[in-house]
Amino acid sequence: MRVLLVEDDAMIGNAVLAALKDASYAVDWLRNGHGDQHHGESNL
Repeated sequence: MRVLLVEDDAMIGNAVLAALKDASYAVDWLRNGHGDQHHGESNL
């Protein structure tokens, strides 16, 4: 399963990213929030 992570804080993002990868998720990480709405809408 693929997950979209939208988080601008590097420490939080890295922790969540590591946990999701450990749980066998594929993760796309948007760090600044720009483009997250478009990315989400394209997958509806």
